[in-house]
Amino acid sequence: MNYAIALTIFFIVLYIGYGMFIGDYKKELRTILKEVALLSICTVWATYILMFLGEYKQLEIYLYVLFILITLYTMYRVYLLSKKKPLNVVAKQQSYWGIKAKDIYKKYDWKLDFRKDRVEIIVNPLEKQIYRKYSNKEEYITGNIFLAIRDLEFTYADDVSEIKSELYLKIINKFREIIRDLELKDELDSLLKENKGCVEFFLINCWEIYTKRVNLGIATLDILAKNFTEYELIGALDNATLNSVKRHGAAMYFKYMEFKNLLPVIEEEEEETEDKKSDEDEDF
Repeated sequence: MNYAIALTIFFIVLYIGYGMFIGDYKKELRTILKEVALLSICTVWATYILMFLGEYKQLEIYLYVLFILITLYTMYRVYLLSKKKPLNVVAKQQSYWGIKAKDIYKKYDWKLDFRKDRVEIIVNPLEKQIYRKYSNKEEYITGNIFLAIRDLEFTYADDVSEIKSELYLKIINKFREIIRDLELKDELDSLLKENKGCVEFFLINCWEIYTKRVNLGIATLDILAKNFTEYELIGALDNATLNSVKRHGAAMYFKYMEFKNLLPVIEEEEEETEDKKSDEDEDF
C-alpha cells in the first residue's frame, strides 16, 4: 500500500507542480497531463486492489516499477505528439520589377539591427525631412535640397533606343508592358521629344501618364541605381503620384516642375506685376 500512496502523491505533485504552470499557449499539453495523472492514479489503485486480492504480493514492487516506466514513456510520447510542428510558409515572390530576393537582402542587410527579441531597421530621420525646425517659429527648407539640385547630371537622347541605363530600360519596359496590356498607342518617342530629349523628365512624364490606372510602386528599384541622379529619379517618380512631397527625389521633381512651368508663382511677384500694370494704366 505504501507504494500506491507514494505513486499517488507523485502524480498529484507532477500535475500541480508542472501542469498548473503551463501557459495558455499550451492548453492541450496541460489537458493531456491532467488526464494522464488521473488515469495513472486510478491504475495504481486498481493494481493495488488486484495485488491485495490475488496471490502475487511478492511481485508487487516489480509491477510498480514496470508501471512507472511504462507511464513515463507514455507521457514522453504524448509530449512529443503535442508539440506543434514548425510552420513553413512557402510563397511565390511577387515583384513589380523582377528583382531577386537575395539581391534585395544584400542591398539592405546593413540596415538590420538584431535585438534579443526583435529585428529593427536603422533609419536616419534627417534624410527624410525637407524642413529643419530651429524653434517654434523658425522652419526652413534643408540646404541639402539645393546641393542635390547642383549635383544632378541629366541624361539626353534623341531616341528611346539610345538609352542604355539598366534602371531606365527597366522602367521603360514596364511602360511598354502597361501600354500593351491597356491596348494604348506607343508614344514614347514623341514624349521624349516633348521633354527636349531629357531622359529623366521623359520618365517622370511617362510615369504620370501610364501609372495612374495600375498599381505600381518604386520599391526595390534603387537596387538598380548606379549614381546619384538615377537614385533621385526613383524618388521623383514617387513624388509624381503623391499628394505630398518626400525628401527623396524632391530636387529632381522640382527641376521637372520648373521645366514644365508647373511651379506656383510667389504672391509677392504677382503683386509687383499687378502694381506695374496699374502704373502703366495710369500713365496711359
